[in-house]
Amino acid sequence: MKPEDFDLVLRSLDDALESREEARLKELLHSSADARDELQRYTQIRELMSQHGAGSFSPFFADRVMKRLAHRERESSRQPAFGFLTWKALGWSLAAVVVVFLAGIGLWLRPIERYVPYGRTTTLTLPDGSVVELSSGSTLRYRPFLGRKERTVDLTGEAFFTVERDEDRPFTVNTFNARVVVLGTEFNVKAWPDDPEKETAVTLSSGRVHFASLTSPAEPVVLEPGEMSVVRADTTRPLPPEKVPIERALAWRSGGFPYVNQPLGSVLRSLERRFDVEIRIDDPELANLPLTYLNPKPTSAADVLSDIAHVRNLRFRRSANGFEVMRH
Repeated sequence: MKPEDFDLVLRSLDDALESREEARLKELLHSSADARDELQRYTQIRELMSQHGAGSFSPFFADRVMKRLAHRERESSRQPAFGFLTWKALGWSLAAVVVVFLAGIGLWLRPIERYVPYGRTTTLTLPDGSVVELSSGSTLRYRPFLGRKERTVDLTGEAFFTVERDEDRPFTVNTFNARVVVLGTEFNVKAWPDDPEKETAVTLSSGRVHFASLTSPAEPVVLEPGEMSVVRADTTRPLPPEKVPIERALAWRSGGFPYVNQPLGSVLRSLERRFDVEIRIDDPELANLPLTYLNPKPTSAADVLSDIAHVRNLRFRRSANGFEVMRH
C-alpha cells in the first residue's frame, strides 16, 4: 500500500472521514488484500486494548503468556536450536516483546485529555512544540502526533494556541460545531456548547487561519490578523470576518473579564467558571439580556455581580451554593 492509503485505513478507526475519503477507503478495501489485513489487524489490537486495558500490562501478564506457551514445551521432545536459550527463556522474551508492543500501540491509540478545573488556567506544550493556554473549565483532547499526517486536537472551552509551523502537517482544532486549520500561527478559540449562544468564535493574532463549520468544511473563511469570525449552532457557514480590538478578545489570558453585547447567561456562565461558584438566574428570560462589561482584573464573583446588577438594574443575593440573580 502507499503511505497515504495506510494512513487512510488507520484514520478510519478514529476519525470521521470526508465523503471522498470514505469512497477511497471502500475502493481500497475492495481491491487490496493488504488494506483489509491492516484494518483487521488494528481492529483486533483495539479490541484487545479495550477488553484488557491496563490489566494487560500487570506484573503477571508474562506468566499468562507463559501458560499458553507451556504446552509447546511439553509436547516438544527436541532441544531448541538456540543453545542455552530454552523454550521458557524464549517465552519470557516473547512476552516482553508483546508487552512493549501493546504498550506502544496503546499509547499511540489512546486519546490524551487535559481538563482545567474551575477557578484555574493552565498552559500545555503539545508533542510538536506548540503551546496551548487553556481557560477555566476547558478540555483539550488529542492523540499523539507521531506517525500522523495531521496534528489534530479537540477543544471544549476557550484556548489560545501558539502553533509551531509545519508545512507538511496542518494543525487542526475541532470544536462542537467548527474547525480551524492552520500551518503555524497564533489564535484564540472560544467554544462553549453549554452557553446560551452556542457558537465557536475564532480571533486571529498573527498569521492566517482557515475557519469553517463542521457541516460545510469545504467552505471556509480566511482570517487575517486582528479579525474574528463566528460559527453559530444554527448556521452552516462562518460569519464574514470583522476587525476587533485584539487586546479585548485576549484579555482573559491576563485575568481580564471582557464582554461586548453578550447574553447575560453567557457572561454568568463564564463568571461561574472563573471563580468556581454557582450562579442561578431567577427569571430564564434574563439569560438573553444583552450585556457589555469590561473589567481588567475582577477580584471576586460578588464584585462582578454588583457591577452587572447596577448596569442592568438587577439585584443578586447569596445562596447556599453561590449566588442568585433576579429582577428588582
